[in-house]
Amino acid sequence: MLSLDDDRWNQLTGGRRTPCDPRPLLAKLEADDDTKEVLPNLWDELHHQGDVDEASYACVPHLVRIYRQRSVLIGTHTQ
Repeated sequence: MLSLDDDRWNQLTGGRRTPCDPRPLLAKLEADDDTKEVLPNLWDELHHQGDVDEASYACVPHLVRIYRQRSVLIGTHTQ
């Protein structure tokens, strides 16, 4: 798993094949109760018209970790 403080995040690309550093969105996803705004933005960065790239794969362990810590299905719970 690529640590969130690793400088290599700055070199990764997302689904649009452009530089993509999803760490701020992952941090917000981990900290906020309202994930309805964060998830579409994160998804848009990581997945574009069926394409994914390095940043998309690097996020997977962090998404799993966030899910396990929060014990909720991210983006599906309601207040």
